[in-house]
Amino acid sequence: MRETDTDCSTLDLFPEALVLVDAQGIFLFANQSARNQLGTHAVCNGQTALADICAEPRAQLDGYLRACGRTRNFLPGTLTFMVPGGADVGFRVEGALYAPRKGLLPSRLLLRLTPRQNAAAQFIALNQQIDKLSQEVQRRQRAELELIGQREQLEVTLAGIGDAVIATDTRSIVTFLNPVAQSLTGWSREEAVGRPLAEVCRLVDETNRLPIESPVDKVIREGKIVALANHTVLIRKDGTEVPIDDSGAPIHHANGSIMGAVLVFHDISERRRLEQHVAARNLELEGEHRRKDEFLAMLGHELRNPLAPIRSALELQAMPHSSPETRKQALDIMARQVAHLTRLVDELLDVARISTGKIALKNELLDVASVIGRAAEMSEPLMREKEHRLRIELAAEPVHVNGDMQRLTQVISNLLNNAAKYTPRGGLIDLSVLAHPTQVELRVTDNGMGIEPAVLPHIFKVFTQSERSVARSEGGLGIGLSLVHRLVEQHGGSVAAFSDGLDKGTELRILLPKAAAPETGRLEAGPAPPLQGGMRKILVVDDNHDAASMLGELLRLLGHEVAVTFSGLDAIALAASFEPDIIFLDIGLPDLDGYAVARQLRARPDIGAATVLIALTGYGQSEDRARTREAGFDHHLVKPADVNQIMELVESMDA
Repeated sequence: MRETDTDCSTLDLFPEALVLVDAQGIFLFANQSARNQLGTHAVCNGQTALADICAEPRAQLDGYLRACGRTRNFLPGTLTFMVPGGADVGFRVEGALYAPRKGLLPSRLLLRLTPRQNAAAQFIALNQQIDKLSQEVQRRQRAELELIGQREQLEVTLAGIGDAVIATDTRSIVTFLNPVAQSLTGWSREEAVGRPLAEVCRLVDETNRLPIESPVDKVIREGKIVALANHTVLIRKDGTEVPIDDSGAPIHHANGSIMGAVLVFHDISERRRLEQHVAARNLELEGEHRRKDEFLAMLGHELRNPLAPIRSALELQAMPHSSPETRKQALDIMARQVAHLTRLVDELLDVARISTGKIALKNELLDVASVIGRAAEMSEPLMREKEHRLRIELAAEPVHVNGDMQRLTQVISNLLNNAAKYTPRGGLIDLSVLAHPTQVELRVTDNGMGIEPAVLPHIFKVFTQSERSVARSEGGLGIGLSLVHRLVEQHGGSVAAFSDGLDKGTELRILLPKAAAPETGRLEAGPAPPLQGGMRKILVVDDNHDAASMLGELLRLLGHEVAVTFSGLDAIALAASFEPDIIFLDIGLPDLDGYAVARQLRARPDIGAATVLIALTGYGQSEDRARTREAGFDHHLVKPADVNQIMELVESMDA
């Protein structure tokens, strides 16, 4: 038998597409798998060249073949073949110099072709051919030279397989390891051959760390393909662990009896890492969903709570015989509850804006003492209601920071309000300022309910709130500290919470970058109070009839002449006859939005720049304010606008 024939018969045993070519790329042989994939007519032995059926440029192809001819290690590459039917199919190619017996034959190249879309099917096809392989092993015994040649060919092929391959006899003694198996197990071929498989390939269950039955033992016992159990871990020679997955299969004699087994496996460390990451992320998401659901339940609770007293106050107002004192009390109740609702909505919007990066700080040089003064003034009603004592201790010298006055006041006020809500009536709250060389530290300490240790690490996350009261009488959405955390970070600082546990009080600490003191005297005072004016003609435009009518009535009670309409087109028509000095204009109108109305009014000579346009809308983000300015508005108020703010704005304008 010629050596070429022997090689060719060996190549036909493998499910992979294997071809032999000479140094010029002329086909010498293609096994059955290659003929099936490339087409029999395309690989006529000795007649067809790779260049005839490859889409790659000839120079690129020749360069790859030359590189393969210089090594016995498989060299990866890609080729695109024009297969029958006119379609181009991309193949992953691995090529190497093939000369089983040096000097007997001219240099040949062995190319292994794998379609990109079914490279993962190699092992399945290999298992399907194991029976044929075992029968061929029997035939190889006819001649020693033929056996040696075929063994060399087999080893070349198995060495190029990407999975680890270990072969054993019927006693589970190792007879072969390919390079991948040597790398994964840590055993060289010389060390492993002749040893029991259980010694070379130690397998344990990842979950309980107990040894698992060797798949080869099960293959030899049952005579069929056996898959490894889930969570199988390979203990390498050096004691390190590698999670693996795959299966074993029997090797048969020609008479059907089992002569050994082959174990094929691969490292799934990356897959296991991804699985663990997904599992951890799922747990994290479950926690976030749970906190979100709890938050939504709290939100519903907090939004419904103010509605009950508001409704009762409205019913008291409607009673014909209610006293003036009762009516005043009802008005006070409604004012407090509306302010509470407004604060809740503002906190929600602030968290959303910070999360999306839509809050822009208006930084200026600030005296920390002035910020604390404003914050204490904002928190004073709650402190007075709960009869708390607030002690403020400032640094010995004035300290300054660069920041947004409104947002830093909001931060400190939130900390004071948080301390007040969770401190029993008559408690003590301390606010102190410490000046460090490069930082300013603010501490808010209370002797209240404290924070559970399990909750403390998560206290600044959105939707997190400690269940400090069964009755939940303190109220709140659990987003105040999250808002504090994000605003402080925007100022380049940090915030931390400390508590020894329930009923042991809480301390919140803020660190902010310290700024140099101003060069001249004290910081500039705020703007002067607005000038007083007289009666104006005011047009109110809002498609919410109740809101428009109530604002119109309020302005009439203040002594102004008021007209009310509910659509954009009516507003344009009414403005021509009414000639208003001021127009309160909603943005979301049904027929013509407020931007379009403002542009048309500014374009008219009878309106022009003389009329003051005030946007009164539920949209309050920076881009919304920019749009109103571009449309010609003079001012931008966010619903629900404070009555005092409306009065001050109207009174600041000349008649």
